[in-house]
Amino acid sequence: MIMGCGPYGALWGVKTTVAGLTSSIGLVNDGVDPIFAVKGAKFAIITSQDPNNLTPVFAVVDGKTVMKTALIDEAHIQSLVTDDLLSNRVVVGSQLTSPSINYNPTTGARSNNFSIDPNGNMHAKSAVLESVTIKDNLGNVVLSSTGAIASSQVTGLGALATLNSLGYSALTGKPTLGSLAAKNNITLASVTDSGVFAGLDKILSTNVTTYIASGAIGTAQIDQAWIAELFGNNATFSGTVYANRIEGDLVDGDTVVVSASDVQPDFQTIKTINVRPNPHYPQWLSVGELYTSPTYLEGIAAVFTRLKLNSQVGKAIVIPAGSSFVSVAVQAKSMTLKAQADSTLSADIPSQPLVLQMYRKGSGFIT
Repeated sequence: MIMGCGPYGALWGVKTTVAGLTSSIGLVNDGVDPIFAVKGAKFAIITSQDPNNLTPVFAVVDGKTVMKTALIDEAHIQSLVTDDLLSNRVVVGSQLTSPSINYNPTTGARSNNFSIDPNGNMHAKSAVLESVTIKDNLGNVVLSSTGAIASSQVTGLGALATLNSLGYSALTGKPTLGSLAAKNNITLASVTDSGVFAGLDKILSTNVTTYIASGAIGTAQIDQAWIAELFGNNATFSGTVYANRIEGDLVDGDTVVVSASDVQPDFQTIKTINVRPNPHYPQWLSVGELYTSPTYLEGIAAVFTRLKLNSQVGKAIVIPAGSSFVSVAVQAKSMTLKAQADSTLSADIPSQPLVLQMYRKGSGFIT
């Protein structure tokens, strides 16, 4: 059917009605908006396909166009609503809004060491955050990266926590103190009952009498003291006195018993003794003389004694300072009169005590 439509329009159309079901196709051109319209349940383009099994190109349901399948090279979609979207790559130009992206409604979104559950709880192994604001359940800011934590957000603080400075008067529970407690510094004049010595920086010979002359010590126990000069009547020491130099009567003596021997003209060891040395200073050790038996006085003048320690021999030897005992040999030999022709005579000595003396080895006094 072809009909005219005004001086500048035309209409062409075909309509069929079968069993009360109408379908039609029409072409309208009014010179402004040409329209091609089709009314029917299905619309298909057929080649050699079975006409009883047609594939519709699209359908219109409730005013919405429905396409079952489509192959589109490039499409611009203003608004996309889909159940499943399969894509190798999605580029979002402005905003992507979705209730879930790779998301399990039960466990939430998970990716290796990062997860977010449906309650909004996020777990991450590590994070670098900028411009962070943390709020409590009521929406109050408790921590912000742009400022310090407000004291109002910290529980358990006392009244002193919000003070910029603290004066002594603001303290509670303090003991009752004297007037010196509030002073920034204390001078000697502020101290009551201070002795004369309290103001001394050091004790010298020029000021030592300021308190010694007017005082006395009955009994005192001093753990350690340095004394330039010490004098007195008597002193008793229950321990050992060590000194670099002591002048006066400083001698120690001891005796050993020598067994009866037949002393020959050459030196022979008649006794070996162990000597305990001084742990700090060397000492002299000297030996006394022995007497011979009266039976052999004729032709024999005396028995000569000496000490031997390593390479040292003599009437007196040096015992080095140390902590271990040293072994010293006591030696003797017979000495005949000058007029005696036989110089090989021996001498008998009876068992007798031999005196040894120990002296502090100083720098000497003979010049």
